[in-house]
Amino acid sequence: MSTPFSTINLNSLKQDIKTNTSNILVSEQGLSNLNATIVALENKLNNSFHSAMVRTKIEITGITLGNPSDSNPNQFGGEVDLLTISGINGDASEVCLDFMVVGEWSSDEFAKGICIARYKLTGGSYAADTIIRGDTDGTSVRIITPFVVSSHFANVDSTLESAAGRVVDYTTSSGETYRYRIVLLNSAGTGGDFYLNKTQNAGASPGLEIGLSCLTAQEFY
Repeated sequence: MSTPFSTINLNSLKQDIKTNTSNILVSEQGLSNLNATIVALENKLNNSFHSAMVRTKIEITGITLGNPSDSNPNQFGGEVDLLTISGINGDASEVCLDFMVVGEWSSDEFAKGICIARYKLTGGSYAADTIIRGDTDGTSVRIITPFVVSSHFANVDSTLESAAGRVVDYTTSSGETYRYRIVLLNSAGTGGDFYLNKTQNAGASPGLEIGLSCLTAQEFY
């Protein structure tokens, strides 16, 4: 005995087709959004390493004693413009900064150090935002790391000194763009001239070494 076909509800069928079509479109949009997210993340990862390497020999004079303010990193003349990295994405959860600064101080190299100024892109230009360094403790000069004292103690014209280290900035804000710059610090009040990548002695002989300095930044998401 055959069973007759049920009567088809055309309105219900139309609604089912409309719903399924809508779901397909939503799924396609979801896949498109996911693909865009993946592409954006790939672009971030592919552009997450930044560097500034300096071979130029320059003299930075008149770096005086004190802690520069967050709003004026060059307050005491210690900024090194050549050791600057710009365009750091604030969406990164952390920014790893590595640095190596080589040169010779005019005196008291044991009382000199390094910090890193951070700028934020505001209205088309970078404005001082903060300085990465040690915490406040009275009038102590706040640094990340000191310059290594040369084994040639008290030699101030023919032996390179260096400051190297790594610090992680985890205080960036999403949607912002940042710049980082090396700042030299003087905690002695004397010997405020620094000869980047060279000795104070301007000669060219085997004992007067020539170095190079660098600053790198790696964004982590």
